[in-house]
Amino acid sequence: MSKTSVFIDGGRFYDAIHARACSVDIDYAALMRTVAGAAELANLNFYLSPILADVYPARTRHHQAVLDMVADQGFTVKKGRTEVVYSTYQERGIEGWMSADIVRDAAGTDADTILVVSQRPELVPAVQAAREMGKRVEVAFFTNKFDPTPTELSDAADAFKEITVHDILSVPWIGPDPHRVRAALRPGA
Repeated sequence: MSKTSVFIDGGRFYDAIHARACSVDIDYAALMRTVAGAAELANLNFYLSPILADVYPARTRHHQAVLDMVADQGFTVKKGRTEVVYSTYQERGIEGWMSADIVRDAAGTDADTILVVSQRPELVPAVQAAREMGKRVEVAFFTNKFDPTPTELSDAADAFKEITVHDILSVPWIGPDPHRVRAALRPGA
């Protein structure tokens, strides 16, 4: 059986799920099994730059609850940092973490495929390096009606897989209380 390593750009994926009016309180491992097909999942990685706590404390707690939830599902979680630049919030460190981990995985594991859940063009060199090392690289993400063409990242990969709202709705909500992440937002929860 082939093995697939997974790298999820958590912040962008989180925002894309929310933009489609879906809950982020889902079984991400099950979703990745759906996207990967028949392959066994070898390494699960999730990256997120939490929003600044002093500005949006509820969203910071929600980001941490999501990170805790995916860690419980077997993901290795890595955090970037968020900086304010000219009144905008900028993620820092995510491309570096993801690129290093993709190349390290391509060089050092027996995974046949690397699945990158992102649209960041900054990951193109890492995808190209992994392919040069003989790994199959697949990119998966949502597509938009107004931007249906593949991104630079998906063009650099061997294949693109579209993630749909149906995919999100078809995986289980997590835990005995399906609102576990939402419950973590309540003070004292």
